[in-house]
Amino acid sequence: MNIGAEYLYRNVIAFRGGYHSLFARDSETGFTLGTGLNVNLLGDFNFTVDYAYLDFGKLDNAQMVTLSLQF
Repeated sequence: MNIGAEYLYRNVIAFRGGYHSLFARDSETGFTLGTGLNVNLLGDFNFTVDYAYLDFGKLDNAQMVTLSLQF
């Protein structure tokens, strides 16, 4: 089971947190944290930057960055 939450402030910045594999015994995954920034460009375009940190226990961690353009 996975659980998570997101707080979005003024549709511009988001803060996220969660936990992967909550009840799994042998799982190496754990806490996740993230943030996102949404910028409106020229009225019709949205540019978004998302960052995520994932804890993989003995396997260390993973960090992900996503860039997107919506039109």
